[in-house]
Amino acid sequence: MLNLKEEICESVNVKIEEVEDKLKQKLEKKLRERTQLLEERMNQMNSTSIILFLRGKALGILQTVPDHLHKNYDLLISRLEIRYGNAHLQQVYQAQIKRRVQKAAENLQEFEADIARLTRLAYPTAPDIFLE
Repeated sequence: MLNLKEEICESVNVKIEEVEDKLKQKLEKKLRERTQLLEERMNQMNSTSIILFLRGKALGILQTVPDHLHKNYDLLISRLEIRYGNAHLQQVYQAQIKRRVQKAAENLQEFEADIARLTRLAYPTAPDIFLE
């Protein structure tokens, strides 16, 4: 009699664990779906905010983005960074270093300070030992 009770209890426990696992999987899936939906809506809201605040020449960035991608926040940000960000300026600073010569009225300390400034701008991720 005791064995039968134990078997029934074990069977019931196994069934409960199976149901709990299925519920857990469904809840996790639902949470992932809701999180993705929330991220998409936040992306759209951020894109809309950017579009509303663009003025002047920056508004022209929208002309480079197809209409169906205007809600893509990451794309808008990357286009703005390409146009107005500092990433492309590194090449400009590197060229300025190569062409930089000491001016007639400039002392050696001023010249060195300007070269150091340009070097830090041209190589922002370089270790300090390289910059010296």
